Amino acid sequence: MKTTLMVLLALLTPGFLASQSYFFTDLGTLGGTDSYAEEINNKGVIVGTSRTAGNQYSRAFVFRDGAMRELGVFGSDENSAHGINDSGQIVGVDANKGPDAGFLFDSDGQVYALGAFLPEGINNAGVIVGRYDPMVVGGNGWHQGGRLFGGTRTALGLLPGTYRSEALAINSTGVCVGFCYFPGDALTYAFRYGSQLTDIGTLSGGYTRALAINDRGDVVGTSQIREENGNGVRVRHGFLYRDGVMIDLGTLGDRITNHSEAKAINNQGIVVGWSGNRAVIFRKGEAKDLNPLAAKPPGFLLLDAVDINDSGQIIGNALTPSGTTRAFRLDPDRSRPSIEVKGPVRRVSGDSRVAVKGRAKDDLAVDRIEYRVGNARFQAANGGAKWSFKVPLRPGRNTVTVRAIDGAGNISRATTLTVIRS
Repeated sequence: MKTTLMVLLALLTPGFLASQSYFFTDLGTLGGTDSYAEEINNKGVIVGTSRTAGNQYSRAFVFRDGAMRELGVFGSDENSAHGINDSGQIVGVDANKGPDAGFLFDSDGQVYALGAFLPEGINNAGVIVGRYDPMVVGGNGWHQGGRLFGGTRTALGLLPGTYRSEALAINSTGVCVGFCYFPGDALTYAFRYGSQLTDIGTLSGGYTRALAINDRGDVVGTSQIREENGNGVRVRHGFLYRDGVMIDLGTLGDRITNHSEAKAINNQGIVVGWSGNRAVIFRKGEAKDLNPLAAKPPGFLLLDAVDINDSGQIIGNALTPSGTTRAFRLDPDRSRPSIEVKGPVRRVSGDSRVAVKGRAKDDLAVDRIEYRVGNARFQAANGGAKWSFKVPLRPGRNTVTVRAIDGAGNISRATTLTVIRS
């Protein structure tokens, strides 16, 4: 007796996705020619630094509700904002105060001096991370990374053989990351600090810096590889450190001639940074240029991506057609990617599995295809824009769900297949 397979394809018609995955926003300036983004929180509020009218000063800004405004710090002429948490607390540096330059701009609008502590970040519990400057009391005479909370300062210490350090980022559990300098400053090693300082290693030896950490404990940064470029300079690549393993994220160009840096990671594990003077998003173990994915004005070049929040909003800095630098924000296009499904429409005999294949409408935007049979977990199909998988069939009706995910992390509407085995 022959087994007949009848395949009924019920396709939902998803909307069309243009090749761009992100909408672009120029954050503007405080009246001068240039602005620089530093950090974005999960409410979409951005901090950074901008030149003022006539390019006379550089001052901290906060960007919210579509407008940039000056933060206002002690009435000083030169200041910068470095970090913001979800409560709106902002930390930065007041350059007019010399070594006693750190400040906290609280969510109630009050500004507090942090003394000889230069902050780089603040978590949602209000724990600040940065460095003691000019030195740690009782230390070796050079600045060291530290944490600050409730007026209590904790020095993070030093890795063996190093003489100074900087802490750059902190997650919700208080784990922070940074790097230590060896004498001469040409060599740095990255660290992770929970209750003690830990060397997280390198890609293949040499200069390594940890720049960001998410709540899962994933660390990103940059590390040298063994190869040198044509100028005799050791090449460095962005990395992801997860579960004790450091992963090379690669570059946009040739492995040997192109540098890259992973600057931020969100709690979904999406990493952004730069490679070869291009802002990039690191997906599936490779760097992807954000420039063709962003619906930006002609002549703008996205140079780097410095942060990404849990909504997938990315901030960074762009080169304008006039040669100035402008802070930008990229917002994921929530119209979602679309896919088409082809096959299988055929008869099989004694086969409990059947091949399903198809293609993505937009080769550029679609990052991967996932499928599931019935209510099972989604799993990745083989390939990318052109994809395939084999469906294990039970007797009777089998429902297969297929979806696409683009480079911005958007998930398409589902396409369903009904496969009947009889």
